[in-house]
Amino acid sequence: KIFGSGKAALITESLLSFGLLQAILPKIDDAFTGGGQKAVSLRTNLEALDAYVGETGDKSLGVLLAFVLRDAVREASLIPAQDANEAYHTALQAARDFMSPLPMPRVDIEFAVKAEFQAPEPKEKTKKPRKRRRRKPAASGQESPVAQVNTGKPHGN
Repeated sequence: KIFGSGKAALITESLLSFGLLQAILPKIDDAFTGGGQKAVSLRTNLEALDAYVGETGDKSLGVLLAFVLRDAVREASLIPAQDANEAYHTALQAARDFMSPLPMPRVDIEFAVKAEFQAPEPKEKTKKPRKRRRRKPAASGQESPVAQVNTGKPHGN
């Protein structure tokens, strides 16, 4: 309800000033109280959310969460991962953690993460060096056909 109100930035600032944001959304409270770039970025995202809701009237939860989770998803996508699938699941878990203790619908969280997730560059797979099999030596007493060709001796000897 807060994010769809069109006044999310103002409401979260009020909740923060009264000390109530910690009980509702502790990670958002931590981002604001921690100050620095995280607080500025989150405030900017909430203002962009308010502008979006005011212009479009779109209040679908997945879209609203995309604004709120933008920084958490981008930060999680920078964590080294084996492949894009693992990086996506890391970002998805970071989004769930960011919104805890509020249980958000899985579909809406996934929509928000997909909207903001940028897959990391794939790592080059290192190829193992191929082992070369050695040829078995020729039976004793007889020369191999290769040796016969090289010496110029006839094959039937």
